[in-house]
Amino acid sequence: MLNKLKCGLKSAVDYLISVQSPAGEWEGEVYWCPVPTAQVVFTYIIIGRPIPLEEVDAILHHFKETQRSDGGWGLHPESPSYRYVTTLVYVAARLLGMSADVVMLQRARSWLTVNSGGVDSVPTFGKVWLAMLGLYDWQFVNVYGLEFFLVPQWIFFSPERFSHVSRSIFRSLAYLKSIRLKHDLGLLGQQLKHELYGSATTAADVRQRHRGRHTIAETDVFCAPGRGSRMVYDLFRWGETLRAHVPGAEKLREKCRRLCLERIRVEQRCSEFQGVAILSSLPNILIMWQANDADPEMHRSIEALSSYRWNDASEGARYALVRSVTWDTAFTLQALARAFATADVAPTSLRAGYQRLLDMQANEELTADARAARDINLGGWCFGDETNGWTASDCTAESIIALLDCHRIPNLVFQDNLISKVRLRTAIDFLLSRQNIDGGFGSFERRRGWKILANINPSEIYGPCLYEASYIECSASALRALCACATHHPDIAAETVATAIASTTEFLLRQQRPDGTWFASWGVNLIYAAWLAVEALRAAQIPGGHPGLRLTAQWLRSIQRSDGGWGEHFSGCHTGSYVPHTNSLVSSTAWASLALMAFEAQPSEATERGIEWLLAHQNTDGSWRRDAVNGVFLLTSMLDYRLYNAYFPILALSRAAAISARDDNKPKRV
Repeated sequence: MLNKLKCGLKSAVDYLISVQSPAGEWEGEVYWCPVPTAQVVFTYIIIGRPIPLEEVDAILHHFKETQRSDGGWGLHPESPSYRYVTTLVYVAARLLGMSADVVMLQRARSWLTVNSGGVDSVPTFGKVWLAMLGLYDWQFVNVYGLEFFLVPQWIFFSPERFSHVSRSIFRSLAYLKSIRLKHDLGLLGQQLKHELYGSATTAADVRQRHRGRHTIAETDVFCAPGRGSRMVYDLFRWGETLRAHVPGAEKLREKCRRLCLERIRVEQRCSEFQGVAILSSLPNILIMWQANDADPEMHRSIEALSSYRWNDASEGARYALVRSVTWDTAFTLQALARAFATADVAPTSLRAGYQRLLDMQANEELTADARAARDINLGGWCFGDETNGWTASDCTAESIIALLDCHRIPNLVFQDNLISKVRLRTAIDFLLSRQNIDGGFGSFERRRGWKILANINPSEIYGPCLYEASYIECSASALRALCACATHHPDIAAETVATAIASTTEFLLRQQRPDGTWFASWGVNLIYAAWLAVEALRAAQIPGGHPGLRLTAQWLRSIQRSDGGWGEHFSGCHTGSYVPHTNSLVSSTAWASLALMAFEAQPSEATERGIEWLLAHQNTDGSWRRDAVNGVFLLTSMLDYRLYNAYFPILALSRAAAISARDDNKPKRV
């Protein structure tokens, strides 16, 4: 078995090193769906920026490749068709010059026609883009009023208490509605209205649209607007009507616009003009363009969109939701460092990765303007690279672990290149700044909103988005990092770190469910959470015989498939329950095997079968196939992390090899 492990590890390591960038980092695409690509097209059309012909062809190729068999497009690679996604892709394809008579678009129109509700039932995020293109009436778009963003933070429902992405996106949508941004598509616009709505242009149709403005297509809705939400939107609509009769109302609105525009500019600057993510950057670009179409910061934001772009012959040109440079580099370094002794990893590759990861740490604090609205930045790592500006707890934690893993290899990192005690202390201080009072950790910020926000969901197609919770994954990563620091650098904030370790350990144990599982918010799903939680609790010296951990082990063994692998279906993310996949999956099998090996003094039958499954399904070049979505955000949007099936199997094989080598070295009874 050990020889097989060594061969599998060697080829897996060679593959992973082969995809390392010249700068020393690793980054795999984080694919979501065609929505970001369609919205980039809309942005270019509205601001009048030409799209090169080769880019047009590549985007249309991507649309064609991602169309589902029923003619629509889904919210992620494995979802059913969504009216929101299908409508935006259809309009984008037409704006790129594709004829309405092309089979791809005929099939899309047929799907839109068959499903009830029409384009009028597209969720709010889609209606905003249609309104900006002159294909929908702004008066029927439900967004918060711009004045709402003046509510001070000390009031519990203030937008300043929303989660980071929600604050950014909903502020921008409110601004866009306040100015009624509308681009004239001319004759093409008239054609698109007919294609999307048919003859629904009479006064009666408009009245029906008004009555149905709270209706969301059954194909799309995850959380329909409740009675309270509908009342709030109606209140904002009445405010729009009354504004013309209220003295000083327009001056107040102009003040709101100035404040929001400045906040938008600050966010774009702090992120090197990339925005929090592409979906927040695109509305910001349009707002800056409307304020001043010669604005150099707007043009820099346009240029920064290229950082999200991926293109190849098989899938065409598309735009990712986020970038994952730090995240992928940290886990890759962990995998290579733990495979070092078994797989003969090239030290030069590890050194380059170590230095690049170190360079991505935030070594400067945010500007005073940004600090007024955000938690500290200094010492943390972003999900993307250092330019993104949005540092996160789990990215920081996994980076700390990766660096300390490299320190365990003798003579790997030269003394002059080691992370200094000062920088490591700054990283720990940053990490502790993200801990909530319940002992868990938020992602990009500490929790700033009241729990009531978890019950308010204006997004319609996503899970609750206003509330920054304490996440199992972030808490588990933070706990592992704090334990590693306490072990290797006990002189760094010893008392504070010890207190944080104790409270986070209690949080994870408290959050465990009766069947031994935990719920994940960023990965698919219960298996992913089980691996991270178990690793963290074991690092915190919770014994393998702890009742809660025994429950987890029993649960993992109970869901192992007959072929030895594990596979979890994404649909369980919607309900918080375990749903088996029809097939064993690479990431699921790696995570489950890692979790079980954290208990085991020697490989169990379940672990051995899982490792054998991984080895049996490895490609000849050392990689593993892409099989299913493995990430998630806001419960409904699944992500395909393209490097997960490269470094997580290495972590599992390395752990198995270490256990097997230890057993082989034990004295044998004669």
